[in-house]
Amino acid sequence: MFFFKQLLLVFPGRVALGKLGMWMVRVGEALQRCYAGWNKTFRLKVEQYGVQCMAIFHVSEKVTDQWRLSFDSPDAQLNKQPSYVKQLFDLNGVTTVYLSPYSIQVNWGKVFSAEEIIPKVEKVLIEAFTK
Repeated sequence: MFFFKQLLLVFPGRVALGKLGMWMVRVGEALQRCYAGWNKTFRLKVEQYGVQCMAIFHVSEKVTDQWRLSFDSPDAQLNKQPSYVKQLFDLNGVTTVYLSPYSIQVNWGKVFSAEEIIPKVEKVLIEAFTK
């Protein structure tokens, strides 16, 4: 009980803490005004692993709330399947699609090259996320 009385009596400390809090609010508002629109543009980064027939497309938009969704065919999990997954399966060679919160993994058949598949997948994703 004595500690709380002492804490209540230290008025200059409470004033300084209040001023610090008000300053932090002003800095936060300024940063918010300055950088509020920085994430408005869609960004896409492709990550490919060696000779494997797969690539991961990291996107700036949220893809799913779940940790991982897998689609092994165009008819898999139709109730959870976004429209662009069907468009990805319409591409010649795509075999599986995995969704994570901010990434899309696409696997394709061994007879197809990454140079064939990746630009087509990028086009589908850009159209899906920028409209």
